[in-house]
Amino acid sequence: MIQLLFSQVADLMNGKSQDIYKMPVPTPCSLNTPEHPVSLRIPSPLPSTEKALDINMSRSNAPGVPTLLYNHMDRWKKIRQRWKESSHRNQHRYTESMKILKEMFERHCLHLYACVYVWMHWSGWLLAV
Repeated sequence: MIQLLFSQVADLMNGKSQDIYKMPVPTPCSLNTPEHPVSLRIPSPLPSTEKALDINMSRSNAPGVPTLLYNHMDRWKKIRQRWKESSHRNQHRYTESMKILKEMFERHCLHLYACVYVWMHWSGWLLAV
């Protein structure tokens, strides 16, 4: 384990790791028309399911406050869920870039772990393994 760790760190220090100067292009969006791509960031509007509001309605026929509040909360919950789904679909386009960033982060953590291990070993904080 320790030798594998040091060999990977040695590769990093000797420049055997791959340098990255440019991230991959995200996968393209589908096209709505030849000129206009579909925006994955913005969901399609939620169609209204409510009747048109009649401001001349008598109070006895009007919906109560709890009904109006429930309908409002239910509609906005659905809208929020659509935005989350659109965001997830858009982020999926960047999967390859995220893989590269994750690998770079893990290599960096590995390097830090090895440096701390060596420091602890040399300073006497770590008992001989």
